[in-house]
Amino acid sequence: VDTNHNTSQISLLNVASGSLHQLFLDQNDTLYDYSVVTWLDNTNFYVIKQGTSAPTPPATVFLMNASTATVAHPGLVNILTTNTRLSDFSLDSSPDGTRLYSSSCLLANSPLFSTTIMAGPAAGGARTTFFQGTPQDCVQVLRVISSNKLLVVAQVATEAGNAFSNDVWTINTTPGASYNVVSLLSVSPDDSTRYDLNETTQFSWSNVSRDGSSYALQAINPAANTQSILIGSLNGGNAQVVASTNSGLSMVSLAGWTTM
Repeated sequence: VDTNHNTSQISLLNVASGSLHQLFLDQNDTLYDYSVVTWLDNTNFYVIKQGTSAPTPPATVFLMNASTATVAHPGLVNILTTNTRLSDFSLDSSPDGTRLYSSSCLLANSPLFSTTIMAGPAAGGARTTFFQGTPQDCVQVLRVISSNKLLVVAQVATEAGNAFSNDVWTINTTPGASYNVVSLLSVSPDDSTRYDLNETTQFSWSNVSRDGSSYALQAINPAANTQSILIGSLNGGNAQVVASTNSGLSMVSLAGWTTM
């Protein structure tokens, strides 16, 4: 929880008992907030410290141990710190919990962007770059969807830099292999809709069908003031709207995929 861009709290909910136990408290900090990203395993989860205004200052990613952390001694372990002001930053761990993937998009004037995707040990250590985007590419959201594949939402600028298409890619993470970017979806620069993956959970079943054939997107059209959910094939092709709202009247968001 972040209260009034001033106080960040992290608490642990015991699902069996319903008790809520506070693990972390940061007060009187108007420049940064702390938020939970995702669980690494049954004990440790990632926490990110980042600026409260965009483009954000360098972000710092920590690991916190839920079984030992207290407000007095949270035990934050610094995993990585971005080295510059960013437009977008995203991270996710591999299914076996051994690797941490992170994407950073630097907002620049010339070239437009500098997007880098890196990988390294999940608990910290040396990181290597395996994808460097073109000056037109800005990776906004990254999710690990299998042992060797990332799902990415990106904006791709025109050569003039005055318009952007919204793209969905998969990227191969197999060591030594070509990163093999596959474009699944590209939305015209004339469309102002903002696309995102599941905003509240990063687990694979939250974003990709359990048989690994399809992915889901959330979409917000600011011009029409509508929201929608789209389903697309991981083999490519157009994504289809399966749920939508009337203008300005309600919201719709992803929860996850069932086995029905």
